[in-house]
Amino acid sequence: MIEHMTKFSFQLSLILFASIGAGILFRKIKLPSVLGELMAGVLIGPFLLGKIPVPGFPEGLFPYNHSMQFPVSPELYSFATVASIILLFFSGLETDLKLFLHYSLPAIAIGVSGALFSFLLGAYCSVLFLGKPFLSSVSLLFGCISMATSVGITVRILSERKKIDTPEGISIISAAVIDDVLGVVALSVILAFTASKTSETSTGINVYKILFFALKIVGIWLFFTLLTILTAKKIGKALKVFRNKMTFSLLSFSLALFMGGIFEKSGIAMIVGAYVMGLALSRTDISYVIKDSLSPLGTFFIPIFFTVMGMLLNPMIFLNKEIVLFGIIFAAAAILSKVVGCGATAYLIKFNLRGALRIGLGMVPRCEVALIIAGFALMYSVFDEKTFGASVMMAMISTLVAPPFIDMSFKSQKKGVKREPKSSEEVEILFDIPEPELSSLIISNVLNNFSKEGFFITSIKSGDTIHYIRRDNIFLKMTASRDKITVKAKKEDIGFINTIAYESFLKLFETSRHLKSLAKPVEMKKEILSNGSSRFEIDLSKYLDPECVLIPLESSRKEQVIEELVDVLLSKGKIKDKDVVLKEVLEREKTMSTGLQNGLAVPHVRTINVDEVHIAVGISKRGINFESLDNLPSKVFFLILSPEEKSPHLEILASIGNFFREKDFSEKVAESKNACELISYFRKNGSGKKII
Repeated sequence: MIEHMTKFSFQLSLILFASIGAGILFRKIKLPSVLGELMAGVLIGPFLLGKIPVPGFPEGLFPYNHSMQFPVSPELYSFATVASIILLFFSGLETDLKLFLHYSLPAIAIGVSGALFSFLLGAYCSVLFLGKPFLSSVSLLFGCISMATSVGITVRILSERKKIDTPEGISIISAAVIDDVLGVVALSVILAFTASKTSETSTGINVYKILFFALKIVGIWLFFTLLTILTAKKIGKALKVFRNKMTFSLLSFSLALFMGGIFEKSGIAMIVGAYVMGLALSRTDISYVIKDSLSPLGTFFIPIFFTVMGMLLNPMIFLNKEIVLFGIIFAAAAILSKVVGCGATAYLIKFNLRGALRIGLGMVPRCEVALIIAGFALMYSVFDEKTFGASVMMAMISTLVAPPFIDMSFKSQKKGVKREPKSSEEVEILFDIPEPELSSLIISNVLNNFSKEGFFITSIKSGDTIHYIRRDNIFLKMTASRDKITVKAKKEDIGFINTIAYESFLKLFETSRHLKSLAKPVEMKKEILSNGSSRFEIDLSKYLDPECVLIPLESSRKEQVIEELVDVLLSKGKIKDKDVVLKEVLEREKTMSTGLQNGLAVPHVRTINVDEVHIAVGISKRGINFESLDNLPSKVFFLILSPEEKSPHLEILASIGNFFREKDFSEKVAESKNACELISYFRKNGSGKKII
């Protein structure tokens, strides 16, 4: 047992390294990461590298599971099953229920037409290529394999593109769930049909028994879907009793596992049960919190799922010309049946040509569902190695070919529907922030007030930061940038939002008044050049460019000095927009002058207009009034521009202050004859002392 678990530990380690590495590589070459994970599984699986002996594992790290006639071990397949539950649970959480209901009838039409078209083409492939009768078990199972859609791959691509809650995304997921249910019903009927024909005591097909079984499966699916949706708010309320976000998030996932178990016991794929539970919880105010809390779980498990799916595919079947030919024909029919069957119906109902193509392509992948059905056919001895190989090849081709086209179809931001669905009236509230430095402080205060009111907040960093704010039926989306805050909400919630904003701004105003009475900025400013040691004595010379040193300055006034220094940086290509930088530096000066003492002035600002720290230095022999602390003219000017994040901006300021503590040093710098002489004053020897 210990040896067995040791091997499993090595397997998981290799799978994670391979899947994550392949995912990163494929993203770099502009392909979906899921495709890289699948290919990683094929490469390290039991049919290629996995069977090569390595020290400690004479049969290879991923040997073929001969005892069960299955490519991977039960442990790995169990991990993949849990991962598929997480994936579909997440997709349910991300689904907009109102859009789901709006597109439920179209999804039924799309799913049924796609399933029917796929069934007919799949069965006829068997008739034409294998010479089997249309009503033979083999032909019917080929039709059944062609029906089901492997929504997990499409969901991953939609999630990466943030397209799950679009009309096309909702329709694909809904139609795929319907296809899976129809596929399971069809499988049950066909296997019952096969058993009735092979039974020695049976004289015919028990149509009523088969029909009753099919209706039971559909009834269970509809019953639990309606039950969970109608009780979603009560479920959410019960989960919130536990208060801790991680606790109720894990409990929500346990409900998804439980629902998956119920569906599996009822003869329906457990991933359908997980999706149903996620869809129900998407109605609650904790849906974003659950997904955010469980995202590390998904980051760990989901790549394992797609890598294990890749391991099930045997690339050696490409060596058999007969299987390859049949597999290609079957795959082409399977792809065509979904693109045409689902796409044509979508076009006739609500979608334009672009949206119909997206839906058709999104329904193409088969992978795990097709492999499961093919596995059942093999277990029931309906398929032999040849027919099973063709089925696996169809799953492989549809799985590998579809993702790039799905991803490409969703790159465009153009709408895929003929007419947008009506929704409750939403408005956009805009709050301008004149001082970008205040942005994070204001946002923090606003979010804190929402939190105190019992709202659940989930934040996503993607360019601007997006905050999803939910409580009961209230749902807000707040987008925060440097100079503005945008809130999208229902019209009836405007008053409440304005109240929150007013109280937040009022609190900040009161805080600033207290800060003025407590803080003494002038005294603090004097401390910059006070006596004492400092650890921030960095080598300033590496930030000083001789071409950005002006001796002497032509300016005679403060604003002119700043503009002259900005101009020299602009002329050397150091900044992107002079007007914006100049405005930012002057706004900083209005707050408090950067004129210090000992003839030093250090105008500075953090800005998005530079990618790294840039310094311009100027010297005025006669001195310029810069409102310095000692009321004496400033002669040495450092203009420091730093990027907003990850730069030693304050360290440079502290280091300059440390250099200019000594009056004689200031006088020597002010008397510099050229740039090289000035920069030499800031070079340090090994002990960190200034060279004077």
